[in-house]
Amino acid sequence: MAENKKNGQKKKLNLQHIFSGKFISDFLKNHLTVVLIIVAIFLLRIANEYYCLRQHTEMGKLQKSIDSIRVVYLTISKEEMNLLRESEVAKMVKNANLTIKPDNDIPYILEK
Repeated sequence: MAENKKNGQKKKLNLQHIFSGKFISDFLKNHLTVVLIIVAIFLLRIANEYYCLRQHTEMGKLQKSIDSIRVVYLTISKEEMNLLRESEVAKMVKNANLTIKPDNDIPYILEK
């Protein structure tokens, strides 16, 4: 069986020593700081993964919101372009019974 040196004494490692839990308690006594650091790293990894998952979900929701807003913007922009066409403006003037007529003269520059 394996032999372990501890404080100058030889200890035999046997199944009874392992199953009784003494092996684990001796190991934790000798390497407590390393075990705590490893546990802390695992906890930070789990917390970071949860945070990233939450952020990814939030980004998905915001992307859907952006897409719907983009559709509304494009719709409004198209309607505005339709209303600003010269033919549409002429129809609106005619329907409103205004006496405005379009100017068909070519613009020219005034000189001093």
